[in-house]
Amino acid sequence: MKYLLPIILILLCSCVQINESFYIENKDISLSPTSLEPVLMQIIEFGAKKALYSDRTRVLYVLDESNNEIFLFKNNRLINRIKQGSTGKYSIQRIADIALANDGGLWALDYFEKRIVKIDSNGMVLTSLTLADTVNPINFVLLENTGLYVYDKAKNEILVYEPLTMRYVYSFAKMLFEGNISISGNKDRLWIYDDQQNKTYVFSTTGKLLSEQKNKVVYDRFVNALTYENGAVVNKANGVYLPVSGSKKGTIDLNGKHLSILLNKQIFVYEIKYEKE
Repeated sequence: MKYLLPIILILLCSCVQINESFYIENKDISLSPTSLEPVLMQIIEFGAKKALYSDRTRVLYVLDESNNEIFLFKNNRLINRIKQGSTGKYSIQRIADIALANDGGLWALDYFEKRIVKIDSNGMVLTSLTLADTVNPINFVLLENTGLYVYDKAKNEILVYEPLTMRYVYSFAKMLFEGNISISGNKDRLWIYDDQQNKTYVFSTTGKLLSEQKNKVVYDRFVNALTYENGAVVNKANGVYLPVSGSKKGTIDLNGKHLSILLNKQIFVYEIKYEKE
């Protein structure tokens, strides 16, 4: 009998359905996106996994995972190209993911060396942080005032580190994902997209699962849930469509107030405009 209650609780928890409306948290329409202002359009000659634009440095960072390279563009010109085995103390062997730094530079995940390296806006590698307790780290997001969140594919869970000390703290989302994932976040939310399930899991930055949503969804700083559908960015809270292209297929990344939309071999960057700030 002593095992009966825990089993019942597990079964009850497994049957709980997360209310889909829970992720629509911003009810103030004055803080909803009203338009997208074009910032740049970059043509590339490769398939990009992720593109991130820094408003502070005006640099567009593009990850070409297939060829294990990071491209840096400024004013539509290629200013640097970081390749496998780059020379120096913090050489990069296998680039798996990138995340924008607060100062406009870049963090890159080297899954072979199990560390993240800091790159400045000119492409110079500055320093590195070791990812203790990882086996196969392939995705991450660094919220420099909150924590470092790393997806370990071998463990199939998210590992959390203190951003300054790099001390491992805890893990969550054990055995939740099935395919290739992408992870992003802001001060309030983490959103993790699983391509095999075609589903986005939304967590608090403490690791609590808040909602699940079909397709890839990203959150802005006012907690608007945005997705890309049939050539438009859609605000899930009010159903507003913001047309951006004629392409029906594409993926989006969000950092701060900038959306990056990847369409085949073109990258579009937009600044999100609101009715009031």
